[in-house]
Amino acid sequence: MAVVADGAIRVAALPVRPGAAATGEVLEYTGAESVVTVDVEAGGAGWARPGVKVTITLPDGRRTPGAVASIGAKASPPESGDEPTIPVTVALTSAAALGKLREGPVTATYVSEQRRNVLTVPVAALVALAEGGYGVEVVEGGARRFVPVEVGLFAGGKVEVRGDGLAAGTTVGMPT
Repeated sequence: MAVVADGAIRVAALPVRPGAAATGEVLEYTGAESVVTVDVEAGGAGWARPGVKVTITLPDGRRTPGAVASIGAKASPPESGDEPTIPVTVALTSAAALGKLREGPVTATYVSEQRRNVLTVPVAALVALAEGGYGVEVVEGGARRFVPVEVGLFAGGKVEVRGDGLAAGTTVGMPT
């Protein structure tokens, strides 16, 4: 028996034993390019558009860049109270980054919004103010005072803040 494909393929599985009758499906294959399929919660998949840059963290902790190649059109049913998911296929920039890995758990991260040259504080430094909103405790020469702040983006345990009396290098208090 011969299998003919219109380009390079990778044999993913051989469901028929050698020597068995070649009826039905005799092999399963995928494309030869290195891709990762990520199940994304359907309600939070608005970011996924072809070309969006993604960083894939491999099971051994190494990271490799990629870009969204396609977004599935069918949501999977929820499992044990989870939200339905949609498959998002990410094409990897470098197939060599995978080494011999062909399947395994990965994490995909993307930047949905980015701001440069902003003030940030640890999220834990935010204090709920009695009059509403948030503030931070500013420490200057042993004196402490609360400064109301407007919060912006949250990422990596930090939050963007704006407020009168805040500048780069300002020391903020942290709850103990």
